[in-house]
Amino acid sequence: GLEVQLASPAGLLGLALFWAAWAVVARARPRWRRGLFPVGAVAIAPTGLVLAELLLAAAGVQPLAWSGDEGWSEPIALRCAKEGGSILLEVAEKGGDDWLAVINEGARWQTLPRDKAPGTWRIAALGESSAQAANYLAEESFLAVLAARIQQTHPDRRIELLNGGIGGAISDDVVRAGRDALQADADLLILYHGVNDLGRLETLASLRAFTPAQLSLRILLDESRVARVLTDLLPDTLRARWSAPQEGGAELDRTGDDGGDRLLELAALRCTRNQQRLAREAQARGVPVVVVAQAMLEPPPDAEFDTEGKTALLRWIAEETAARTGATFVDGGAVLRAHARARGGERLGEEYFWDDLHPSRLGHAVLGEALAPTVQRLLLEADAR
Repeated sequence: GLEVQLASPAGLLGLALFWAAWAVVARARPRWRRGLFPVGAVAIAPTGLVLAELLLAAAGVQPLAWSGDEGWSEPIALRCAKEGGSILLEVAEKGGDDWLAVINEGARWQTLPRDKAPGTWRIAALGESSAQAANYLAEESFLAVLAARIQQTHPDRRIELLNGGIGGAISDDVVRAGRDALQADADLLILYHGVNDLGRLETLASLRAFTPAQLSLRILLDESRVARVLTDLLPDTLRARWSAPQEGGAELDRTGDDGGDRLLELAALRCTRNQQRLAREAQARGVPVVVVAQAMLEPPPDAEFDTEGKTALLRWIAEETAARTGATFVDGGAVLRAHARARGGERLGEEYFWDDLHPSRLGHAVLGEALAPTVQRLLLEADAR
């Protein structure tokens, strides 16, 4: 139920089969034509819409979801306030040289020279507090662990780290942090996030700013090239009115038993769409991307909470991003689970997390060691290109 593109292969096949069947029946049963023509007339509109999507795709038109423009599903009520410019760094002059200085107090981004020295690899990890290694030293993060491993095998290289993990971030923030990393001439991006999106969209939308049905429509508009063209023709005042939350925002929305599940699916869709947006921007610069499925604790059967549903969505987010962009996929949960089983564990337990989500020192170490070979290979391939 998460596929929303209008011109999907299944949709095209369905339209082709419909019109083929319509033509066959109209020719074989002339007496039925009087009833077939109204049916065909109704099908002209969706057929024209799909054909228009294909023509715009061939012309290189991108939907709003693939661009840096604000989309219909991104009103201020559902995301951090949009602000221009950087979220993590700014260029500062010191001693006659330009430096990339950190402007986010919660970030662990190293202050680096703006211009990289020859033989330098700059590796960026982007995400939430899980990527940041909250509650631990920056040197204990999976980014630092994998960098140390790569440094051992490439002592001639200078490794510079861009820890773009931001506590409380959602995917919209990660996109902006990723653009900072690209401006800082990062050689590779690692994406490790998603769970904040799953929790916050559900909470915000439940305050009746938008129902699941309204969000579904807005996401469909963001994925449509036809809607992109029409949107560009609208005055800014009309777009602002459409994007504004409805009145009565404090009244809880009664969406039915499946409302929460649908909102989680929509949140996952928005998250992977933001990941895809950032991955395409990175790939346009020749920067490889590794998208890691965020891991969560596997509680015992008698636990009061269950993370299985969110774990599955987090894995879907990363898999969908990798499938649509060609980014390299790594299943963080599978990595930790394999390590736990090698030690005789039956599940992914507390030793790998300090709560139900944030990796412990051991969790970061295992993730870093597992990611190092993949990151090293992609860096070498990028250098060869």
